[in-house]
Amino acid sequence: IKATSLKDGTKSATCKAIVEAPVEKLKLDKTGLELRFGESYKLTATIEPAEAPQDVIWSEPTGIATCSNGLITAGSREGMVTITATSKADPTKKQICTVYVAKEKIESLKLDKDTIEMEIDAEKSIDVHIQPENASYWMNYTIEEGSAVRVTNFYRRGQSLYTCDLKSGSEEKTHKITFWSIVKPSIRTTLTIKTYRP
Repeated sequence: IKATSLKDGTKSATCKAIVEAPVEKLKLDKTGLELRFGESYKLTATIEPAEAPQDVIWSEPTGIATCSNGLITAGSREGMVTITATSKADPTKKQICTVYVAKEKIESLKLDKDTIEMEIDAEKSIDVHIQPENASYWMNYTIEEGSAVRVTNFYRRGQSLYTCDLKSGSEEKTHKITFWSIVKPSIRTTLTIKTYRP
């Protein structure tokens, strides 16, 4: 921008204006992260478009894990914590990464039996083992659509053990329940249940 004096056209001043694009989105390279005790990982935040201001403000939790400018470092006790990256130019643009900290990283899930039988209108409990010992223990389950078997309780019973209490319905059929790691959803195991009339 150039301004020129009306009284003396030989005198002028120039100002350079920098126009920045508004922030449209902030993305993290990971929205879920598994760390061993003492392990570190550097999260990468990308702001779009590239012409928008790129400054990011990181939350700074303590205890389970710490965050310093995106560098996440796990502490020495198991637990879960969330890290938030926020655009400095537009605080409404942000993303969260959930960090899971344990002594070991989960490798697999194991059932005592992959297939069981249940009488109709009966109850039974099964155990789900997390491997290796002391690995990330956060788990969930999905019941096959149309299944008459219900999960009445699902709880952590030991360091690396969950128990699932089941209640069968009144139909004779085959049912399936899949147990999966919240930390790594690709790690899963499926229980097949066959109900019968005694």
